[in-house]
Amino acid sequence: MLKLFLAMLSRNACGYWLLYALLVPSISIGQYTSEQAEVYLQQLHESPFENTDSALSLTNSLINFFGKKKMPCAQVKALTQKGMYLTTKQDYKSALEHILEAQRKLDKTSCDVDVQCQIDLALISLYIKLGDLNKARILSHKAIKRCSGNNVDKATMVILYLKLGQSSNEIESSIPYLDTAYNLAKDGGYLPFEQRALIDIGTTYAINGMVDKASDYLKLALKVARERNDIINLGLLYNNLAGLTDDHERIVNYMDSALYYARLHQNLKNEQTYTENMAYAMYNASRYKEAYLTLWQSVELKDSLIELNKYEAIAELEKKYEAEKKSNEIQALKLKNLNTEVEKLKYKRNQNSLLIGTLILLVVMGVLAFNFITIRKNRNLLAQKNTELSHERKRSDDLLLNILPGEIAQELKQTGMAKAKQFEVASILFTDFIEFTQTTETLSTEALIEELNYCFMGFDNILEKYGLEKIKTIGDSYMAAGGLPVPFAAATKNTVMAAIEMQSFISERRAAQMKVGKPSFEMRAGISTGPVVAGIVGVKKFQYDIWGDTVNTASRMETMGEANKVNISQSTYDLLKREPELVFENRGYVAAKGKGEIAMYFVALA
Repeated sequence: MLKLFLAMLSRNACGYWLLYALLVPSISIGQYTSEQAEVYLQQLHESPFENTDSALSLTNSLINFFGKKKMPCAQVKALTQKGMYLTTKQDYKSALEHILEAQRKLDKTSCDVDVQCQIDLALISLYIKLGDLNKARILSHKAIKRCSGNNVDKATMVILYLKLGQSSNEIESSIPYLDTAYNLAKDGGYLPFEQRALIDIGTTYAINGMVDKASDYLKLALKVARERNDIINLGLLYNNLAGLTDDHERIVNYMDSALYYARLHQNLKNEQTYTENMAYAMYNASRYKEAYLTLWQSVELKDSLIELNKYEAIAELEKKYEAEKKSNEIQALKLKNLNTEVEKLKYKRNQNSLLIGTLILLVVMGVLAFNFITIRKNRNLLAQKNTELSHERKRSDDLLLNILPGEIAQELKQTGMAKAKQFEVASILFTDFIEFTQTTETLSTEALIEELNYCFMGFDNILEKYGLEKIKTIGDSYMAAGGLPVPFAAATKNTVMAAIEMQSFISERRAAQMKVGKPSFEMRAGISTGPVVAGIVGVKKFQYDIWGDTVNTASRMETMGEANKVNISQSTYDLLKREPELVFENRGYVAAKGKGEIAMYFVALA
């Protein structure tokens, strides 16, 4: 049962920035004073909007207002806040542009240190979203050192410590900072951030297998969520607590509470997910009849979700069609009335019948021509809308295939879910760049993103060539797998061949960069083969991921590797040692963190 629910414990599932709704009415900033506008800006910082589009509209108004009032420091804060919301919407290019614009304006004026701290915070958030956790940690440490003891707004310090804690999943490098954020939020009365810190602490413990501690902190978060009447996260927290216990009856009770809040919030998607989880919980509690009925409820809810999505997709089109249909009916009625008047006119003016008939013919032809053009235009518009709807559906399918493997995406589209699967033999590949932090310090943010994008696009093409599956990137680390989601005989060999080709690709790139005097990377690569579990993580933003000791061993192979070489485990070597295309260098037993001494081999082309 624990595996069933742990996928729900991702920080995204609990809402990264969308935890708290700020109930601000629709306003026209121009009718408020400067002091009131600054209050709205501070509220945006301390209690971010749940509705990101509303937040962006308000920040745009504030940016214009502070510009007209010649309040540069307030305008810099508003630009920074807009960058934060654009990061939340995953519009990273625009987010970076606004953050850099805020920095340029700050460099031209004199503001409190708090303004620079907020810019640092926005940049840290962007690094985390881009997966560059190492750079996020470095900047977080610098920002905390710069901002501590400088009379900086306490909410800014809370968020800085939260970000520093969120930049790692390891207890020793995460929990101390999250604890500090929690204590600062509690002292300052910032309930949303207090709840966020408790959830992050609980999530970190859960990821590291410390279930009891995770449960304790999520229960504290539950208490704060009740105090705030945060019905969205009350449902999520009860669902996640269910995943941290083996007591089947308690799981059923937790899921009952989660369902209550999903229905209270009228969130059909969460209600369907929780109903399905409730069915599994009842089944494990040997309440088979109830489990069967509840599972049918989840199927009906899933059908309702599909119908709702269909309705939303065509509602706008139907509305447009009805409007055009009504317009056509009005035109037809006008034509009918006109014909009636023409008949009366003919009767009254018999002496001028020829002239009148000619005029009537011209009028009728004009009306008919207009009506014909209108109908044809409406039909063309309807066809255009159908084409646009088809294109949008294709874009949605293409986006899903970019996020998930094809087989998993198809299963998700057909059934609304994709179950985790056990694979007995899969080869896991990790790569990372040596001295990445030192190299990136010589690059601008734009140049760093461009270089990583170039390297990772090259890796993607190599994976496609060998039939491997990309799992994810974390900063400068790249993770892939062979043999899943569809196993094939040559998976292990293809994984090794791909790693060797990736090393060649990076070596060629390094040589080209050095010729023009630009910084470049060297890379380690590690592979291990064995059983893994693979499935989808999250309920809001899907991510295909893998777990198991094989993954940990592959990570150690990469860590204990060397530049320009591919390091493999004993299990991978045993499967490939008779391959004539490959040569192996026995490294003996090497000490690896958390694994003790394990056998390792370098592999290369013969």
